[in-house]
Amino acid sequence: METGKITSLVAGILTILATYVFSWYTMNIPPNIPLTFYSNGLGIITNLPNMFTNAEALGIILGIPGFAIYIIASFLIYFLASGVIQITGIKSRAAVIVGSVMPIGIGIALLFTSGDILNRELWISGVFGTNHPLGIFPLQILPNNIVDIGGYLLLAGGGLGIISAFLPRD
Repeated sequence: METGKITSLVAGILTILATYVFSWYTMNIPPNIPLTFYSNGLGIITNLPNMFTNAEALGIILGIPGFAIYIIASFLIYFLASGVIQITGIKSRAAVIVGSVMPIGIGIALLFTSGDILNRELWISGVFGTNHPLGIFPLQILPNNIVDIGGYLLLAGGGLGIISAFLPRD
């Protein structure tokens, strides 16, 4: 395999690991009660049914229109599949670019939430997070209230995917 195919495979594996294995951001909600929320792909999967059944209520809580919740949910479904799409980029440059857009977007959004640009408590508890980890998953490396290793792996997987689209494939 050529360099572009190998980096596309590595980018897909990084994105899948960052999405489902590592925590992106961990925080206690509310701050004085030890109820820890982990934001990662498993939290998105947990919150997807709520996003479709209670879109209006969730929209009011987050301060956005209810129909925007459906749009966000569809983008998050696309994001959950982005690692696999990147791996299919072994055959097509377009697939690796399409699969790399959402991990970069989510990674940048995580960096914005760490700077209090977005209301992170509401977004993590209502959209990205879960307070019921599955055994040891998600893996939390860094302390609470900062972007964890999964957020940086998302950016790395997305960036590596974009780079692999421009490397030789034959």
